[in-house]
Amino acid sequence: MFDFYFRGVPGKKLIDADTGRYLGSFDASGYVSAATLAHSCATPLINRALNSMDVYYPVHVTVWNSSTKPIPNAWISKDGAEVNKTDACGCATLILPQGVYTLTVGGEGFEDETGEVTVNQSAVHATFTLSAET
Repeated sequence: MFDFYFRGVPGKKLIDADTGRYLGSFDASGYVSAATLAHSCATPLINRALNSMDVYYPVHVTVWNSSTKPIPNAWISKDGAEVNKTDACGCATLILPQGVYTLTVGGEGFEDETGEVTVNQSAVHATFTLSAET
C-alpha cells in the first residue's frame, strides 16, 4: 500500500501494490507534472511534490554492504541533516529540487560514506557501498 501526499493539494490517495518497483507520474491542473519510482518492499510513504514554482526530482539511493547485500535502516543525511532511512531492500528516495547535494549514508556497524549528487531535470540514482567498521 502506498500513501501519496501532495504538498499544497489537499487529501491523499492510497494505492494497493504488490512487492516490487513502480513508476508513477503525477499531474494536476496548474502544477508542474512530476514522476517518481517507488519501491514496495514494505509500506513506503512517498512524498511527491507538485508545486507551481518549484520542480522536484527523485533521487533514488541504494545502500549495500561489501557483499552487495542491502542495508536496511541505513540513515541518509543531506548537507549534514538526516533526511531518510532505507527500507528492507536498502532503498530510499529523496525528492529534491535541482542542485548539487552532499549525501552521507551510514548504518549500525558500518563506516559512513559521503558522495555528491547533482539533480538536473531528471531522476538520479546513487548507490553507496558501506564497509564494516573496523
